[in-house]
Amino acid sequence: MGGVQKLFQSIPRGIVKDFLLKAFPILGGEETTAVGLDWSGSEVRVVEVLKGFPKPKIVHCYAGSFEDPPEIAVKKGLALANIVSTSVRAAIAGEGVIVRYLKLPPMKKEEIPTALSFELERYIPYKESEVILDYQLVGETQDKKIRLLIVAARRNLIQALIASYRQAELHPVLIDAGGFAVC
Repeated sequence: MGGVQKLFQSIPRGIVKDFLLKAFPILGGEETTAVGLDWSGSEVRVVEVLKGFPKPKIVHCYAGSFEDPPEIAVKKGLALANIVSTSVRAAIAGEGVIVRYLKLPPMKKEEIPTALSFELERYIPYKESEVILDYQLVGETQDKKIRLLIVAARRNLIQALIASYRQAELHPVLIDAGGFAVC
């Protein structure tokens, strides 16, 4: 550990240390960049973002297409963007990905997964066992109903995506719906 990090570790937790962690995440030993990859066939879009304060900064990016097999196209895209990380955040899109907003009656957060199981058939044309589902609490309506954003993707799509990334020697650390992955 370098001298600056030793000095940082000696600072007691509080306003100054919290500010320094936001301004210089590397001091806390956290990952300081994130790599986003959107890949479909020969089309490759990749971006490396430096996490920082007050806002993230794009440090490398590339978009293009190749005549090569997909796993080679991805490696070329990463190389052209000067990205060496193999840990990526992936995007998935298409017919097998469903994004919906829904409202539920007021309830405790722990009760949401059970309530969602009953509501899914109204919003998703697949059996619950055929999808991988996630949701985000968005807020409340004026009449105190819970607003949720749900994303469901066909299980076989996710499994195929993970297999493709592994074949390209990449490690997906997050998979999100295409429109949200950019955020």
